[in-house]
Amino acid sequence: PKKDVKSFVRWLNKLCETTEDPLIFPIGDDITLVLKNHKINAKAILSSPIEFAHNKKKLFNFATKHGVLVPKTKTITNKDQLKGAKKFPCILKPIQSMYIKNNKIISTKVQIANTNRELIEKGSKLISNFGEFLLQEYVPGHGVGYFAVSKNGVVLSDFQHKRLREVP
Repeated sequence: PKKDVKSFVRWLNKLCETTEDPLIFPIGDDITLVLKNHKINAKAILSSPIEFAHNKKKLFNFATKHGVLVPKTKTITNKDQLKGAKKFPCILKPIQSMYIKNNKIISTKVQIANTNRELIEKGSKLISNFGEFLLQEYVPGHGVGYFAVSKNGVVLSDFQHKRLREVP
């Protein structure tokens, strides 16, 4: 759907019309974003947990509420909040990794600011394009990922890995 959201929605609705009891379980950010913003004629769309995980602000608040250690984070909604950052480098993180703009899906990027000038330039663009973003402290080190398959709260299988690449 990245190049033409409306055509994708028409195609998906036609597919749902010819499928008995269609069930949609979106996985990627792009599909979740489209389903959240357009009417799809499916019996059920199971997206709320995935949509929740794709919203970094909601996920951060959930993690904080449940005692998960996270970098110091502020939601920035206007340019005045960009003045006077004390510690660099810092991380500028869009709330979502993708947005729909002019019938296309636009991917966002996590950015790093090493100076106050970079913070104001990059932050101002994020605010004008997306309305808000997360400003986080930089935490040095390497990233890891964790995946689990569980049933009724019991982990059936899990996997952990060290990331080979980190953004930014």
